[in-house]
Amino acid sequence: MTGPNQTQSSDKSLVIQKRLEGKSTNQIAKETGISKEKVQFIINDWKQKMGASYVDEIADFESLVKDQIYQLNNVHKDLE
Repeated sequence: MTGPNQTQSSDKSLVIQKRLEGKSTNQIAKETGISKEKVQFIINDWKQKMGASYVDEIADFESLVKDQIYQLNNVHKDLE
């Protein structure tokens, strides 16, 4: 069992995955049941280890790709 200052690996993975999906700290906390403070800690720790700009660029890129896919799906539906 983890203590108050420890984070389970599965929690870290889930938070990072949702952050890469472009979700906010509040959204992640609400969806996972992990406290907002713990979510922010996990994200900040990850950014520090990976390099903050690199992490933000990945999340921005994923959001851009998702938007493009959504737009393409709508065009495809209009053409049917």
